[in-house]
Amino acid sequence: MDSVEDLNVKIDIDRLDEAMQLDIVKSTSSQLLLAYFVNNSKYTYIHYRALDKIDDEDILMEIAMKNKSVYWGDYKVMRISSYLDPAYYNSEKAFSKIHDRSKLIEIVKTIDHELYNLNHLEKFIDDDDTWVDIAVNANRAYHQIFAFKEIESRRAFVRALAKCDIDKLIKNANHTNDSSFKELIEQITDEDYQKYVLTDNDEDFLKNIVRTYKNSTLRVLAIAKISDADFLKEMASDENSLLRLNAVKSIHDDDFLESIALDDEDSSVRIAALKNIRDEEFLKCFVMGDEFAFVRDAALENIYDEEFLKSFYLNDDSYIRDTALENIYDEEFLKSVAANEDSSLRNATPESIYEGGFLNVCLSPGEENFKEIVSMVYEEYILKAIVTDSESYSDNERFHALRNITDIDFLRNVAINDFGPVYKYASLKTGEYDIISGIVYDDFPKNLLRETMHENINNEIAVLLIEYFNEKEVASLIEEIDNDEILLGVLDKVCFGIYYRCEKFLKIRLSKITDENLLKDVFINGEEKNLRQWAASKVDDEDFFKDIFFKSDDISARSTALKNIHDQDMLLDVAVNGEDADLKSCAIFNIADGDVLKSIYFKSDLDCQKDIIISKTDDVEVSTDYAFNGNNSRLRMLAGGRITDENVLKDLFFKESDYWARKLISKRIHDDDFFMQIITGEYDRDFKITALVSIENEENLIKVAYNFKDPEFSKDAIDLIKNESVLRDISEMIPTCESEEEIVRHARKCIYKSFFKSEAKLYMAY
Repeated sequence: MDSVEDLNVKIDIDRLDEAMQLDIVKSTSSQLLLAYFVNNSKYTYIHYRALDKIDDEDILMEIAMKNKSVYWGDYKVMRISSYLDPAYYNSEKAFSKIHDRSKLIEIVKTIDHELYNLNHLEKFIDDDDTWVDIAVNANRAYHQIFAFKEIESRRAFVRALAKCDIDKLIKNANHTNDSSFKELIEQITDEDYQKYVLTDNDEDFLKNIVRTYKNSTLRVLAIAKISDADFLKEMASDENSLLRLNAVKSIHDDDFLESIALDDEDSSVRIAALKNIRDEEFLKCFVMGDEFAFVRDAALENIYDEEFLKSFYLNDDSYIRDTALENIYDEEFLKSVAANEDSSLRNATPESIYEGGFLNVCLSPGEENFKEIVSMVYEEYILKAIVTDSESYSDNERFHALRNITDIDFLRNVAINDFGPVYKYASLKTGEYDIISGIVYDDFPKNLLRETMHENINNEIAVLLIEYFNEKEVASLIEEIDNDEILLGVLDKVCFGIYYRCEKFLKIRLSKITDENLLKDVFINGEEKNLRQWAASKVDDEDFFKDIFFKSDDISARSTALKNIHDQDMLLDVAVNGEDADLKSCAIFNIADGDVLKSIYFKSDLDCQKDIIISKTDDVEVSTDYAFNGNNSRLRMLAGGRITDENVLKDLFFKESDYWARKLISKRIHDDDFFMQIITGEYDRDFKITALVSIENEENLIKVAYNFKDPEFSKDAIDLIKNESVLRDISEMIPTCESEEEIVRHARKCIYKSFFKSEAKLYMAY
């Protein structure tokens, strides 16, 4: 039997047109000849027909392995052009025809491109060991991830994951937006690795994990259990910086660590080495010579020579000089630092602040640590002196001095007479509504506003200040309010929409408010429309609402009131004789008599009234009129859905201008002859398309498909045909013109699509 290579010599395929190739494929059963056409024909339909006849699984395996899938970047282009890459199709189709378990596993493990029909593999594998083998050894990360998701045992999953490069797998999962796999990975903890992998404390076993496994987390866990100094030193030069770091943490050889501290490219590894070095002379040289302050800081921690530390502190100008103070215990030196240097507060205690004139030095204007020092002072006469000395002290210094003052008279005086941020802070500390209400706090520190809110959460000050907080902060603050009146006042200020952010709390909280006088006051005087409507819904007093309706000048209030009135005579009078269109429409809501609604519908000239009535009654006469004449397409769909007479629906089909409403109508018509008349008649394309998708008998679709006068319409019909033999007949026609050739190509494309049985796979292919 000739090989495929021999056929390359004997057949000059480029001299055969598509019709001749198709005749050969249809007439032969030679598996090698069919494979030759799959691999070499330039006609995609020939690939399909030839591959369909191949059942030799060795040949199928060769096709699956040979025909590479297109890259991800091509999918968008393919989808736009509606073209399916034949190589991709050949690989996937060949794979799906193989039933030999060992061949399928070998393909999935060794193939150098992704297969997306991996669900076919599921039919032949029912054990975790095989899935683990694929998860660990497959060339493609996509195949590994698929296998991981099929593993049922947590133990097997963790042991497989231990041998894989997790970063590579997660990168692929991110690329394909596979959140489910990332969730599985996130569930695996260090304890899982300890339980299922690192059960053996034998150092040779642990060393093998560190040397050969790709899982970075597992390698780090394993090296932490190893004590062999030579092995740790070997791993201190590993390319993985996290592994080097953990190796260095367990090494105590100063000479070796010194070389790491000087030469490693990762600063975290150098710092770990410095923390284990005890040679102070080396550390001193390192501190004086390294260019990175944060690395030098680690070396400084292990130096205990006080004379060196003092000298370093006095001569170094970086922030790490303060670290030197941590190992200095000379009280005289520390005292001189506290009295003369900016960073004195680190070693000063509250008790020592008042010793030796220290207070005078540290509370002088411009002192860098003024804020921290003044916070430890409680003598109000000192603090008041600072607050009132606006010439010497800055606004910021006076502001911090004010924090520990509790004298209300003094605070009130500052709030009334001072300027700058100090007076705003003083006003808040008074806790007096009259003072706070006259001040705008837009540029005031939010933490101090929040502090005042917490202190006054159940009084009117909370209502004053709530506007300075964002929606998330308000949602948190209102849960602290116990007073009903304050709660409603706050909601009125911040918009009742906050309800949706804290719905569970407010639903319970508001359900407990039953004081009708309070609710009526909110309805009459509130500013927020939704809150007023909610308050109205809680009031059961029709006379109150009638009084509002007849006396109020506010149309919104009158509309809400009307929705809470059930006096049918009054509602009918307003609906028919009212002067305001909005009020006439609102009156409709509570009219219960269907005949009355029908009467109003046919007498009214207001579209808004008719819109409300059609949603309240299912009267066929009203529904029919609205379906033909209504303005709202959604409500026309509602009305049309109540009509059962197909003759009326047919008339409505032509009257309806909205595509979706017309489509809904067509679903209620079961007359293919009616739709065929539309398709073959002189109607707009939109009507024809709606008619086409409404045809129930596939024979009629076939008739449309063979009507080549409108190629685009024929293609639309072909898209709806499910019978593959019909599609094949169309695809094998000999086209006589360009438009027929276009239809034949479209039928072939539909056959290719049928291979992808789910929308998800179709998307992957395009």
